[in-house]
Amino acid sequence: MGRKLKSRAAACNATGDGIAHISMGSNLGDRLFYLCAAVRRLTEAAEIRLQALSSVYETEPVGKADQADFLNAVVQIQTGWPPRQLLDHLFKVERQLGRQRGERWGPRTIDLDLLTMADEVRDDADLILPHPRLTGRRFVLLPFAEIAPEWVLPGFEKTIAQLLSACPDPHRVHLYLTSTEFRQRIQTI
Repeated sequence: MGRKLKSRAAACNATGDGIAHISMGSNLGDRLFYLCAAVRRLTEAAEIRLQALSSVYETEPVGKADQADFLNAVVQIQTGWPPRQLLDHLFKVERQLGRQRGERWGPRTIDLDLLTMADEVRDDADLILPHPRLTGRRFVLLPFAEIAPEWVLPGFEKTIAQLLSACPDPHRVHLYLTSTEFRQRIQTI
């Protein structure tokens, strides 16, 4: 069963309850369109308010190398939903945008991962928070650090900036679109 961690993370993550970080990735079709559409659909829900939007990064695939490069970004939202309800909403948006689950780490139109939810630490069969592979993925940590460098990751008691500095991931991550340009593209779809 999930539990709340009262720790340095709870004390340092001043924005507190209801703040979630979501990683987005796409490597099929019009990758930028899928990222923009995902942000639009996420925030169409009255219960979700966009607080921060990272730049978009082009990245090498991780886990399965023989596929197209990804575009990745991270968003920070505020919501009154509990983690499982937010996760269900992420899956719904993925389905709306043509995501078909099949091959693990395979190509996809859109991938939405719930990285953090306030200071929540969970290890349930279908929901692990923080995301279990977050600390080893430069393509997630770099955009996350761009929007929330001082966020203390619950259970790790280190900031996102510290985790990025220590990340051993050697995969290529390059700026593709600034956050300002990303926001402008979102408004045009």
